[in-house]
Amino acid sequence: MEEIRISNKSTTLISQIIMQDTLQLIWPRNKLRPCHVVLTQNQMCIKVSDSGPPASLLGDDGVIQLKDVIGCKVSRGTSTKRRDRGGYLTLFWYPMRKKKIGSACKRISIPVYLRVAQSKEVEDNIKIADQWHAAIICALRGIKYQPDLGSKSCPAPRKLLVFINPCSGSGKASKIFNGKSKDILNEADILCEVVTTERVGHAKDYIINANLSKWDGILVVSGDGLIYEVINGLNERQDWDTVRHMPIGILPAGSGNALYASIMKFSGEPNDIVSATFIIAKYSTRPLDLMHLQSKKNNFLAFLSIGWGMIADIDIKSEKFHFLGSNRFTVEAVSMIAKRKVYRGKISYLPCDKEPEETRESQWTNNGNVSERSAVMDETFNFHNDDDMNVTQLDANHQQSAILTVGDDSNPIPSLDKPLPNQWKVIDQDFITVVIGNLPYLSTDFLFAPPSRLDDGKAYIVAVSDKVNRKGLTKILLSTKNGQYIESPDVQLIPCKAFRLVPETEGGYLTVDGEVVDYGPIQGTVEKGGLQVFCL
Repeated sequence: MEEIRISNKSTTLISQIIMQDTLQLIWPRNKLRPCHVVLTQNQMCIKVSDSGPPASLLGDDGVIQLKDVIGCKVSRGTSTKRRDRGGYLTLFWYPMRKKKIGSACKRISIPVYLRVAQSKEVEDNIKIADQWHAAIICALRGIKYQPDLGSKSCPAPRKLLVFINPCSGSGKASKIFNGKSKDILNEADILCEVVTTERVGHAKDYIINANLSKWDGILVVSGDGLIYEVINGLNERQDWDTVRHMPIGILPAGSGNALYASIMKFSGEPNDIVSATFIIAKYSTRPLDLMHLQSKKNNFLAFLSIGWGMIADIDIKSEKFHFLGSNRFTVEAVSMIAKRKVYRGKISYLPCDKEPEETRESQWTNNGNVSERSAVMDETFNFHNDDDMNVTQLDANHQQSAILTVGDDSNPIPSLDKPLPNQWKVIDQDFITVVIGNLPYLSTDFLFAPPSRLDDGKAYIVAVSDKVNRKGLTKILLSTKNGQYIESPDVQLIPCKAFRLVPETEGGYLTVDGEVVDYGPIQGTVEKGGLQVFCL
């Protein structure tokens, strides 16, 4: 196969040519300009060959990176003044550009129009355009184009099952999807079947009973609560081991949007609807860790967090302000800081084998009980037991009556009514709040665990000591946006492989992924890469 050498400032790439030909670039306005077009697996190079000005919309080198292209469509000429025999290609290109000097880079839509005019017969030109279309789509999908099959080598359109929650957040989910997002998905030739949820549990019931083989992925236009429904619906199916590989995407229409914020962070994309939809249109996926949870009554899955204490109170009690969107949390937080309620409880956790330097356990000096640590943990966190901290030894002769496992089925943990192994650590004291999270973000403006990754196989425990006063608590909440709150001496950040939380104070809330669950003991493990999500 022929090769092309493409120079781009500091680099020179050599790629195999898939197709090349002389076409016409339609720019500026309706001017037809002859150009040589070369398609490779990763790029399209368009060199204008007339004596006019350079095609500035393509940049200095005339190279379009296919990683920024979501689709391509073929059309016929629509001129009413003359018979147009051309076949037309539209390339849907979303490069990162600055709209004005000093502004941040964002993805903007730049459709590139090309005309095929090799023949006097319109059908012949349409046929050539169809071949170009097939070759471009194959390149976008990472599929080898077969010239002998021509347009027949083009893969079928992808299909998404879309759930829209009209009551989520400030109630704009339908508007978000039916605006720019729908246009982008159409440009990517993605077919959508929309289900508008009518009640709590609607999406879960639909997922349990649907023939999911009809779709290539699931898109949720809502907040994190609907994703929780979808995941647990998938988990209740007999074919869970198959459908868990179906990628899940999110367009943010809730109050918190934690999964959205985490995906955008690791995709390197700005936080806007165009980029969020672009990620789905590109159909790029990454694994996402899952938390397998066990309460006294149920076993279920979570992808986001367990909340107890102040954080759960804010989440649930602010529901009456859901029309305010994410501002509802701020309103309720003011009330919770004033009350400063204290919760008694016990956190047990299985430490990770070796922790990165950026994670730490704060050295609290209080009357809580903290278990003995290994030499590795002491060295990593520079942790020393203070005189007023008692060492707790857990029963080493625990029984293997577990449902949850760590790592694989050969390493079970005991059920909630059984003691834990002696390598587990325990913190037994009063707290303001405890959150056990699976993602870097708890919301778009709350960087919960800066060291966290989508698939690092770890949960992160954040515990706020009851020793913090109202001023310190206010400072903690005001520094959650950039994650600097973990520098407070009243905050612990602990990575772990498994955990158990036992609330002892009565009359509180316990939340899982933002949804209220039965108040009482809960434990869980982390399954590395248990799901697939749309992410660059």
